[in-house]
Amino acid sequence: MASHYRQGLTDLEPIWRQILADDTFTQLRDIQGASGTDCRIPDELWVQVVYDAATAYHKRFMPRDHLLKALTPLYLGRTASFAHATQGLTSTEAEQKIEALCHTFERMKPYLVEHWQPAALQPAAPALLHHTTTDAGGDHE
Repeated sequence: MASHYRQGLTDLEPIWRQILADDTFTQLRDIQGASGTDCRIPDELWVQVVYDAATAYHKRFMPRDHLLKALTPLYLGRTASFAHATQGLTSTEAEQKIEALCHTFERMKPYLVEHWQPAALQPAAPALLHHTTTDAGGDHE
């Protein structure tokens, strides 16, 4: 599974760069280089991958079947990561890992919302919302 992930990182880089946020792709590339033969994708990074993929699917960056097929090596990498992390754990302990991942998805939902919305609909910076004018009658907001 990890070898499919590493091969995907090489073969599918142009597609992954279209699907994933720059930071997400950089983190995936960096962990691949650091982990040698292991594939360890942390929960937070996996959530970013899933949310980036969901956003790309929603925005139709490419044909949806291509996008889904391109995600297979990422899924296999995460599966290998989870198998490694839960090796030797009881089923209760493994279930706690899954529950922690669920909490990570909930905690990082603002990341999805931020990327899901078109740029024009994202809230403006507070400094841009405050406007003061001066006319003959004095200062008005």
